[in-house]
This record gives sequence, C-alpha cells and structure tokens, in this order.
Amino acid sequence: MQKNDFGRYLAIAITGTITLYAVRQACVALGIFPDDRIADAVHQYGGSALLMTAFGAGVLLNISAYTDMHPRIVKAGTAMEPPPSAELGKAY
Repeated sequence: MQKNDFGRYLAIAITGTITLYAVRQACVALGIFPDDRIADAVHQYGGSALLMTAFGAGVLLNISAYTDMHPRIVKAGTAMEPPPSAELGKAY
C-alpha cells in the first residue's frame, strides 16, 4: 500500500477516471449506451486528452514504484548468499 494518503487518493482518482472512460466506451461498443458523439479522453481531436491520459498512467507507475506491494530489485554487484549445501538436492 501507498505510504501516504495523497498518493493513495491520487492513484484512486486516476484509475477511476481511466476506468470510467473505458467502461463507457465498452458500453457504447456493445450498444448499451447510445453513441452521442461526445469525444472521450482517448479519442479527442487535438490529442491533448491522450497526452494527459498517458501522463496519468506515468503518475500511476511512479506511485506504484513507491509501494511495498512488490519486492525491490537487487542492485547489480551485490551477491546473494547461496543456500546451505545440506539443502541441495533435497526433495520436498
């Protein structure tokens, strides 16, 4: 989980916005919602919405880098200790 509340709420807001646009597009494609020809976040004419969606995805990736949800990568040059030789060849 994110260590501070701001990062958590920002991630929820960005994820919710992108998900809302995706669900709306899926419903239009399935015929559940009428196609009202209002441009959405990814398909607007100028491309600025696509840029901001990509920016939001980048912020989400940065937020995820500072969580404890995945193990950290070991730095190059640090040696991991080998397992004890008594455990080699053991069938579990």
